[in-house]
Amino acid sequence: MYHLANRESEQILKKGGMKRVLLLGAGYVSGPVIEYLTRDAGIQVTVASNLLHQAEDVAAKYPNTIPVMLDITSQESHLDFLVKDHDIEEMELQFQAEREQEASRQAVLEQERRDRELALRIAQSEAELIPEEVPVEAGLRSTPYS
Repeated sequence: MYHLANRESEQILKKGGMKRVLLLGAGYVSGPVIEYLTRDAGIQVTVASNLLHQAEDVAAKYPNTIPVMLDITSQESHLDFLVKDHDIEEMELQFQAEREQEASRQAVLEQERRDRELALRIAQSEAELIPEEVPVEAGLRSTPYS
């Protein structure tokens, strides 16, 4: 795995000075996306697919395009490595929606936790400001412990 990642890194970095785009997925939509991106000679595209031959087939059609094998469901560390080596990341997969939904869900849960903590702090500060109320009715002594 390290050797593969090192070799990919060398290919990606070989064309220094270029903007690097990581395209996850080598399906039908990837061709037009790569064609559009590679119109600019200053852009290098890395096509990642779980089937290397798909990435190679697409990459062979366009200049400044590098094929990479990547299974994003089981190689998250490799995915993270590739994302760090690129300026832009574009996902053409259902995985993107699932990942964004999970990130959004985590953000909502974190916000709910912060809201609960804030409400607790407010309640605690109000409890310090409002003295304990003791009802005083006619005929009863004014102190509860007398």
